[in-house]
Amino acid sequence: MYYHDKKISNITTEQTECPICGNTNKCPEWEEVVSVEDDNNRLISAKIDSTFYYCKKCGYFIREGDSNYPDFYESQVIYGISLMKNPIMSIRQIFTLKKHSDKLNDLSFADHKEFVPRL
Repeated sequence: MYYHDKKISNITTEQTECPICGNTNKCPEWEEVVSVEDDNNRLISAKIDSTFYYCKKCGYFIREGDSNYPDFYESQVIYGISLMKNPIMSIRQIFTLKKHSDKLNDLSFADHKEFVPRL
């Protein structure tokens, strides 16, 4: 698929509680209108309601998109744990993850910066 256009609007933020450690962080929400050319050179447009959450205490992140087109990258749900690069922050992260290890099933380690929206 070839991306033609992407328009972002209605950006809002709200405080959201982390499902792993309970810490609250800002969670931006926005709407995207994405225009994509499919394999048959037809232009498909979709409105996607998106959110991105990153916990600065335990490193949990999630990017969600709600659309009728699950093949669009923006519609996929991507989540995991991102390791802190600062040694002091990573020690705090390790203790936090150890304390809440029962909630870490099905999470993988990834760099959250690959999925940060460019708003």
